[in-house]
Amino acid sequence: MEYGISFTSLRDFDGIYPLFAQLWPNAGPKDYDAMRRTTERIIARPDEFSLVAKSGDDVIGFVSCSVVSSPWHCGTKCCLTAMVVDSNCRGAGVGAALVGAVRSEAKARGCAGLELESSFHRTGAHAFYERAGFTRFAYTFRMDIS
Repeated sequence: MEYGISFTSLRDFDGIYPLFAQLWPNAGPKDYDAMRRTTERIIARPDEFSLVAKSGDDVIGFVSCSVVSSPWHCGTKCCLTAMVVDSNCRGAGVGAALVGAVRSEAKARGCAGLELESSFHRTGAHAFYERAGFTRFAYTFRMDIS
């Protein structure tokens, strides 16, 4: 399979949006307009970036990242806030290519490390992240304040 990795443009959003349904198939559709506005903010902010994997004009993978200050890292770290590869393309190296591109961009931005969170039910993703060099090290705690 031939594909390329590039920074996300808002034109990519219509290809990104359906990928999220693959992460949470029982959750129902997310708000299209709210997700589009969020993607637009990620593209515009200097402390965030996102990448797409495309085969021709088809978006087959997406990752969004935030660069945050971290006293523990004595600098900054790069948090992968979302990552998805089309289920029909998993196992073809797309995810590894996205992680590699994130790692390169994070290093160029001076980040000391990468972090991500992954839902309990995504055991296949956990195995992928470990093969990619991530280690399990913490629990994530969340509080909804909306």
